[in-house]
Amino acid sequence: MMDYKALSSLHAVLKFQSFDKAAEYLHLTQSAISQNIKRLEQECGRPLLIRARPVVATPLGEQLLAHFNKVTMLEEGLKETIQGNQATQPISIAVNNDTLATWFTEVVSQFSATDSTKLHIKAADQAKTRALLQTGEVVACIS
Repeated sequence: MMDYKALSSLHAVLKFQSFDKAAEYLHLTQSAISQNIKRLEQECGRPLLIRARPVVATPLGEQLLAHFNKVTMLEEGLKETIQGNQATQPISIAVNNDTLATWFTEVVSQFSATDSTKLHIKAADQAKTRALLQTGEVVACIS
């Protein structure tokens, strides 16, 4: 079983680009964040972060981050189903610039008229939308 507390620390460090800000966000100490990531690295046997400015995930770190993002979304969806609530977690979608400039805005407009789910749309070059999907930053891509 994966250590989701440690994965949460990894996610926060990459999101905020800072161990201190990640600690503040997760209501932990900077030392606890560092220890969580170190423990995860020891379990995996390889580094997960390149500790530079900016902090960058290694390829294995990206895989673990993608897994964490997927599990988080699945758990949020299950929680919403159990509680009978509307979706609160936005859905992240990567869209290439040509699609965004032509027909996609009409589709989003129609979607918004029938569903209150928030969308985070990441505009990217066609070559990068797939990479965003592979790293788990988005759950779908249109290219």
